[in-house]
Amino acid sequence: MPWWRVDLGRSLAIGSVVVFNRQDCCQERLNNFRVHVGDSSNVTSNPQCGGDHAVTSGQQRITVDCDGLRGRYVGISLPRTDILTLCEVQVYGVPRELEQDPSWVVGSAGTPYVSGGVTYDAAKVFDGDNETYWNPQGTSRYHNNWYITLDLTESKTLIGIAVNNFGDTTHDIAVFTLQKSLSASPYIWQDVVTVTGVQGGTSQRQEFFGFQGTARYWRLLITQTHSGYQPTPTELNLYELLATDTELSDLTFSEIGIDQMTLSWTASADLDITRYGLRYRHAGTSYLDLSPPPAPNDTTVTVRGLWAGTEYNFTLTAFGENDEQIGEISGTETTAEVIVTVDCRQDHMSVTFPRAALTGVDVDTMHLLNDTCRATYTETEVTLGTGLQECGTIQESSGDKLIFSNEAIGSPVVQDNGAVRGTPFSKSFQCEFVSQFVISQEQNILFNIPPSRLQVVNAKNQFTFEMHMFPSADFARTYTSADYPVRVSSSDQLHFGLSVNSPLDNLELFALHCLATPSTDPDDTPSVSIIQDGCDIDQTLQLNNALSGDMALYYSIQSFTFPNVVDPSLVYIHCTMVVCFKDDPNSRCNEGCMPYRRRRRAVSDMSEARVRRASETDQIVRLSQGPFEVVGEEKQASAVPTVGIAAGTAAGIAGVLLMVAAVFLVRKRRGRDVKEQAEDRVGFDNYSFELWGKGKATNATPKPE
Repeated sequence: MPWWRVDLGRSLAIGSVVVFNRQDCCQERLNNFRVHVGDSSNVTSNPQCGGDHAVTSGQQRITVDCDGLRGRYVGISLPRTDILTLCEVQVYGVPRELEQDPSWVVGSAGTPYVSGGVTYDAAKVFDGDNETYWNPQGTSRYHNNWYITLDLTESKTLIGIAVNNFGDTTHDIAVFTLQKSLSASPYIWQDVVTVTGVQGGTSQRQEFFGFQGTARYWRLLITQTHSGYQPTPTELNLYELLATDTELSDLTFSEIGIDQMTLSWTASADLDITRYGLRYRHAGTSYLDLSPPPAPNDTTVTVRGLWAGTEYNFTLTAFGENDEQIGEISGTETTAEVIVTVDCRQDHMSVTFPRAALTGVDVDTMHLLNDTCRATYTETEVTLGTGLQECGTIQESSGDKLIFSNEAIGSPVVQDNGAVRGTPFSKSFQCEFVSQFVISQEQNILFNIPPSRLQVVNAKNQFTFEMHMFPSADFARTYTSADYPVRVSSSDQLHFGLSVNSPLDNLELFALHCLATPSTDPDDTPSVSIIQDGCDIDQTLQLNNALSGDMALYYSIQSFTFPNVVDPSLVYIHCTMVVCFKDDPNSRCNEGCMPYRRRRRAVSDMSEARVRRASETDQIVRLSQGPFEVVGEEKQASAVPTVGIAAGTAAGIAGVLLMVAAVFLVRKRRGRDVKEQAEDRVGFDNYSFELWGKGKATNATPKPE
């Protein structure tokens, strides 16, 4: 029996096979044939797609439905001794329509049309509504370069696209090209397919298959409409290749550091892999090949020597016995940002860098502006410290604020042969203080203004905790460091917000404790309790329910001072935040307000297992921002003298009014007795998070979401 076959290189789910018959002669030879799909190179031993098929006289082609039959080989045979003649054979995988997501759209041509409060932007073609459409205005007739740029959030293998035109001919698409890019912006576009036969005058869905491309970033480039005017499509749909069991899949990233990350993947047992290739790049650079590459049996690899805070695209390719490609998977991930720690004290300051961020820098010669002030270092960190008036520290003043700045300077590594590897390093840092004359001590005291933001990293997930003060109850704008100390009257309201930002969508934030003291020390006296054990203590405290949610809390409270305080009445608010998983019934967030007596009772009633969890070691991180000062009417009317010195540029860390404590749990006991901690730590049994660094330099003051 004669047969024909094609080797697809790997096992795939086959949707259909299109067989084209000869038109010049011999058409009757395909009156009875069979289509086989399977993993055997012996065509006729593989399962059939249906029964016997026939191409009738004058028929050019026939489509045979294979219903997702899986196999590496697709073959055609005759169940008799005869001559097999074929003109062309097309094999199609099983398409799966992607669920539309308007957030895919990250760019488009023109300016979207706005009418009746509705913006007809490119996202409308992915909203599942045929009554809306994209209308890019501001382009001339015959512009022929309209585009929509997409980020599918992960690599997808597309094999089809469907277009719904508006149906008026004037604005209907006639020709388009689908392009892909293996990197984020700046994109490098590659044509995947050009479609020239899009019909106008109809709003029905038109589907186009017969191509295949794999990427995360895609662009629909419309190069012609039926009348030359801007296109107004109502919907676009994308189809991907249905995943099979025989492939590379589940590319994940873990142990993400500032200069390395680990990739893991799943390889089907049916793949006969003889070697891997791993290619990676970041925007604006050429690809690099990992050497040595992963071994054939590996399912994990660590890539080192990466840049901090940089998005990389990785493509893992598997090769078979004849060095043919038998599998490929791509993904994108960003290395961790460098966390620089700046420590500000009343008489000195220091900056600490992770050594991994100083690749190519000669740490032995790192110094401050005065090159005699050298760095100290360990295997993991490099620290430079100075007094506030030493080592070339620049000093400036701005109102009541004192700014001290210096600069960490490093030279590139020079090898013995004269080769220079690395680049010169320079990073400014600063500390900001508010100076107040303290009567009891008869001297000016510097009150620190730390940053309002802290980043915490757990594996690939990043958590940014913030605490801000706001000048109004709409919480639309935050105070910046230039506004401190914030001066208010005794009748004014204070507005502050707590927030956490995270890629996880199942978290909730809980305000466990808030209190006020006259300094950045939460243990200072006197103190005023605002929130205790999740319970509102201050009678004037109000939560803005309209703006608050799972990830942010917005409060207002009437301003206040401390009794019997002679010195300037600076007020710092310190808050402890707990972050929990919403689906954890035993979390501290779920317990809500838990007064002391109830908490004691809960400790005595809880099971041994519960006590054991509750006593796990917490990690607490505090942020500060401020301070604010409550002044009397006479003091408000009088001029405030400028005190102090200062200076600098802003790459450093500032100091505070609102002190935040973010509570996390490490799920390992570290030497503390269960009974000793059970009473104090009950309820603090959230999932584990690992704290990374103390703070991150930033000048941004966005409203916490």
